[in-house]
Amino acid sequence: MKLKLIAAFSIATAAALPFAAIANACGGGGDVPADYEFVTPSGNIVCSMYADNSGANCEVRDHTWVAPASTSGPYGRACDFSFGGLEFYVSHAKPGNLGCYEGVSNFDVPGLKTLDYGQTYSRGAITCDSELSGVTCTDTATGHFFRVSRENYELG
Repeated sequence: MKLKLIAAFSIATAAALPFAAIANACGGGGDVPADYEFVTPSGNIVCSMYADNSGANCEVRDHTWVAPASTSGPYGRACDFSFGGLEFYVSHAKPGNLGCYEGVSNFDVPGLKTLDYGQTYSRGAITCDSELSGVTCTDTATGHFFRVSRENYELG
């Protein structure tokens, strides 16, 4: 009986080793940080600042500017607005850009926080400012940015 118990314990321990290795490789099984998502007080602009501090993107619900015809989406494909939408983004060491996403809009995220006008939120070198005139997200390490509002946008 004692031998069977030791054998069973050894098999269980050996089977658990790969799971422990996987958990350790993935950060020890701790919490995975979430993106910081916010909406402007008007509800017209929604943004997401990436959990790994590498960048930010924003969508505009209603706007008067016309999106350029050459807008490209994920993996360099042309935007398919029947399955996604237009977004502005800035990433470390890259200029602000206009592109699109595939799938669900960030406007559909439940419980969005409001970033009041005059407020700023930062993650690493990425900072987003909410103003009555729109949202500006900047990589403070490089100065690259995008500024977006209902009336216009600027990329730099």
